[in-house]
Amino acid sequence: MDRCRQRLRRKMDRLKRRAGREGRCRADLPAALLLILILLAQAGMMVHFGQQKQGFHEDEMATFELANLPGGFLHLRDGFLNSWQPGDFFAYPLTVDAERAFDYSIPYHNQEVDVHPPLYYYVIHTASSLVPGTFSKWVGIVPNILLCMLAAALLFRISRKISGSRALGLITAAAWALSVGAMTTAVFIRMYALLTVCCLLLVLVHLRAYQEAGETGRLRWPTLLTLLACTAFGILTQYYFLVFCFFLCGCFFLYLAASRRWGALLRYAAAEVGAIAVSVAYFPSMLYHIFSGYRGEQAMENALSGDGYLSHVRTVASIISRGLFNGWIFELLLILALLLLIRCVGRLCRPSGSGGGAEAFLDWRREGLPLAALGLTACGYILVIARVAPYQVDRYYLCVYPLIVLLMVHGAFAAGKGFLKKRGVLLGLLAVLFLGVTALSYQRQTVNYLYPEFAEREEALSAYEGAKVICLNGDFAWAPDRWLTEYRQYDEVYRCGLWDFTGLAGARETGDLSGGFLLYAVWPDTTTEDRLFEVIGEYYPVMTHELVTSVGCRVYYVTLEDA
Repeated sequence: MDRCRQRLRRKMDRLKRRAGREGRCRADLPAALLLILILLAQAGMMVHFGQQKQGFHEDEMATFELANLPGGFLHLRDGFLNSWQPGDFFAYPLTVDAERAFDYSIPYHNQEVDVHPPLYYYVIHTASSLVPGTFSKWVGIVPNILLCMLAAALLFRISRKISGSRALGLITAAAWALSVGAMTTAVFIRMYALLTVCCLLLVLVHLRAYQEAGETGRLRWPTLLTLLACTAFGILTQYYFLVFCFFLCGCFFLYLAASRRWGALLRYAAAEVGAIAVSVAYFPSMLYHIFSGYRGEQAMENALSGDGYLSHVRTVASIISRGLFNGWIFELLLILALLLLIRCVGRLCRPSGSGGGAEAFLDWRREGLPLAALGLTACGYILVIARVAPYQVDRYYLCVYPLIVLLMVHGAFAAGKGFLKKRGVLLGLLAVLFLGVTALSYQRQTVNYLYPEFAEREEALSAYEGAKVICLNGDFAWAPDRWLTEYRQYDEVYRCGLWDFTGLAGARETGDLSGGFLLYAVWPDTTTEDRLFEVIGEYYPVMTHELVTSVGCRVYYVTLEDA
């Protein structure tokens, strides 16, 4: 009889669990459909802005060179500088042929002599290998589009896991996925879309670990191994990920220590230290890059120097504000702070026993601690990178844009609950607010790295297809690589070395310049035209020079007297 009761009880439990899963699936279906619509809208917008991209940053050209060219940067190849090269030669570093396809030793060894880890360059090399012999901006943009869509889905999952609300997760995901900052992440062909995914993955796995530690006091091995893998992937994508890890992992470490979960803490520490060990074992050059490379030394110098730090922080805050909130982040924060203050004062002033004085804004365990940790992580990352980064530009901060949106949306929801009791109305207002701000931002803000002005440059230079080109370089060794896509249309190209203007004599001795030539003046902007041709006059009897374009760098059409 007892056995029959036990079998019946187990059967009823299975039926209840099955019914619960079916109920959750039915409830999840509308949210899943809305998330798919958000991702499709995001993809459509990213394709739209990808079509508008007319030119490349020099770092984007470096992405293709380092992913596909044996030996790395073109200007480092022996015998390349101060020699004539055919135009079609310059397609070689940007593409792969059948012989080089899926040869991941190329990006690995290139990154050993560069300043970044190799993981993102594997992505670009893979994309290039899928279309051998073809160079296109879409080889870099399409992987970024897929990564940004994945990031939006992860952000939805993170928001829902913290709040328990599908609607709040959808608002958070849409507010970032459709923002100017997300579009910039997609069209900039560098590792920052992948870095964003790595950061969000690490956050999501930490939320799982936080839940496990709270429920059982221990961390399961699958979770620990996933933490190790996510951390290693992030480190091998961009070294700034270590700063992100420092704050996020530090918060979780302190939580485990404060709650006296010593076993979980030791396993967690072993997983994170193991991730660093795995990264170093796979790519030992990272130690040189971080501690002795020129970027590492530059970061250390910036960290030790306090010059202009507050100005840097203000600049970064303005950059983030324009990328996410139409430049209104300070106003939104002020409104949010006032609402929270009013709600706090109102609760404190309630009579004792009314049920409100001790009521928290958030469920401190499920929402409060995770949001506090993410806020500390985002702020700590921004403050550190603003100190050590070589430039104050948006790309270094794109990886924390989703977390900033999450914190703003969840903060607004917590503040609004004190004024609007109807949850549906509050969520609707939040959707209108954040999506409205996102829509308005396209009236005033710009998606970066599109270079629409380069269309004018391309049109001006198209009249000189088949010409000879001499490229002068000033104080930026790889700046001329920015124009690799243009060199392909010319007959021959002669590149002088860094400040090596004696190469002008060699160009005339080894090439026929009687029909005139295009002069790429990749000099600092402070160099005047008169000074430029005064230097050139020491080598060539210039008869005429005509400015063809000044977009990007100045290009002149030059004829010589003895032509």
